[in-house]
Amino acid sequence: MKTSMKLILGLLLTAFSLQGFAQKPEPVYSVVRQIHDFEWYEQQAKSWKQEIDRGTKVLNEKNGTSMGNDTPLQKNDKSMLNKTDSP
Repeated sequence: MKTSMKLILGLLLTAFSLQGFAQKPEPVYSVVRQIHDFEWYEQQAKSWKQEIDRGTKVLNEKNGTSMGNDTPLQKNDKSMLNKTDSP
């Protein structure tokens, strides 16, 4: 009984650790330079999307904005649109 529990636990830990390696975003080179199967490209697209979303979240927290709200630059751009240049 204990041996089967250790085996199951070992398999689960191995599966979770391998999953972490599979989701690491890697540089994606041209198909001419490096050929991978279609699933690899799909996984990289998901991984890089997560990486970009994580970076966007950090930047938004740093700037004090959240998704859907204007960044300080966008607010400034909108205020510039309302101004008219007088000669």
